[in-house]
Amino acid sequence: MSSVTVYFAQSKHLSKQRTVSVLAASDLEKFLPFLVECFDFDRDGGLSHDFIGSCEVPLGQLLSGAVRSLPLINEKKKAKKGSKYKNSGTLEFDGVQILKQHTFLDFIAGGTQLDFAVAIDFTASNGAVHKPTSLHCINPTQPNQYEIAIRAVIDICQHYNNSKLFDAFGFGAILPPETCVSPIFALNFDANPAVVGLPGVMEVYRFALNRVKLYGPTNFAPVIKEVAKKAAKFAHDGARYQVLLIITDGAISDMAATKAAIIAASSLPLSIIIVGVGSDEFENMNELDSDDRMLTHAGRTAQRDIVQV
Repeated sequence: MSSVTVYFAQSKHLSKQRTVSVLAASDLEKFLPFLVECFDFDRDGGLSHDFIGSCEVPLGQLLSGAVRSLPLINEKKKAKKGSKYKNSGTLEFDGVQILKQHTFLDFIAGGTQLDFAVAIDFTASNGAVHKPTSLHCINPTQPNQYEIAIRAVIDICQHYNNSKLFDAFGFGAILPPETCVSPIFALNFDANPAVVGLPGVMEVYRFALNRVKLYGPTNFAPVIKEVAKKAAKFAHDGARYQVLLIITDGAISDMAATKAAIIAASSLPLSIIIVGVGSDEFENMNELDSDDRMLTHAGRTAQRDIVQV
């Protein structure tokens, strides 16, 4: 039996179109029972969704239009009310179709252009650059921990980047001759943050590292908002997609603002990959990854999971 769970924001008005995942779609499986469970959705991320009821029907009957409506049965209520119980509502099917869910490689093969941005953590928690223990240690004979991480992720990403351009940013540092922290800055100190390939990113990283003062705090929200502005200009036709790489050493200082920024960007053609450097556990980073349930904050819920830690 195949099954699917559907959540409705209002149990009395179930007219909004829903897209659900169906694995069983072969000719044989279309004759097997298909279970639909409906819940009254609570915007707390899934802690207290109320079960409305369920129904069973062969998928083929839904696809052919032979079945247009089904009663939702709640077995607990049925057992409690006995013969007085009829149903807990009716699920109406205006139309059912199977749509292919395209993979990342499908989009690449179809010509989707990936735009990449990388944001590097220049906060003081990384350690003073002149100390051997610093994650940003300046050593002419061997790469530091950030350079190792940059090389590892950019080397992979550049194979999916037709333009070979990367918008390279830093955050959490004081730039000369200023005395206050810059929440986000171009590593090349230019109005155009784009550099060419891995060599370009490595060059501007060293350029900035020798000029800025590591400071803090570790705020992600300004970086996400800046890159989201670019993604917001892309048409929602799959032609272009933005990827943001954040390379950091630890705990986020603006968790609430970061959650709000991610939720606001969740409708955009944008994904965020967080790469950890150093020995921290990065436990609070997992709050941003919606693998188990959609990210929620201040009454708002992300439209999709756009963060990978």
